[in-house]
Amino acid sequence: MAVTMAQVRAALDPEETNYERAKALGPEALPHLEVLIKTADPMLASKAAYLAGLLAAPGSARVVAQAAASDEPTVRVAAAAAAKHLDDAETDEVLKPLLADADPGVRRMAKKSKDKSSGGEMPSTGSSGGEMPGFGAESGGMPGASNEGEMPAFPKGGSPADGEMPGFTDGGGKGEMPGPRYTPGEMPQ
Repeated sequence: MAVTMAQVRAALDPEETNYERAKALGPEALPHLEVLIKTADPMLASKAAYLAGLLAAPGSARVVAQAAASDEPTVRVAAAAAAKHLDDAETDEVLKPLLADADPGVRRMAKKSKDKSSGGEMPSTGSSGGEMPGFGAESGGMPGASNEGEMPAFPKGGSPADGEMPGFTDGGGKGEMPGPRYTPGEMPQ
């Protein structure tokens, strides 16, 4: 059975793409993925690029290389993430220009793919089934996050164990919320 563009789009259009299900489309999806990389919005194009790499079929490297040449950084990041699923020679060929890319996120993902150390997951949502480049722990985690085990808003060395709430530094005491205090059963005035 021939794979149609409608089937490919149906697999990639959901916000949380199920790449395992999308892989079932097989190598017949590659021509459609190539069209999406060239013509679709950056989000859909990046999903198409990643799926092309996951298919790891003859022709996948060519499609991923086209994504690597995209003007859109998100598509190039997806190409870098997809490259690790190709055989080693193809991976190196796709990653060569991405390792010197002007965008630091592209370079970072290309380096990770070259090392093939991130376990085959696309960066972003925390699940191997639908992650998108540029987000999640692999790319720096939560914005403003500090060291592992620390809440981002705690000052250096602070922690929940200290009893202080982040952002409350009025010296009101450990574990106390600022503002008026009420006795149980009492109605605020």
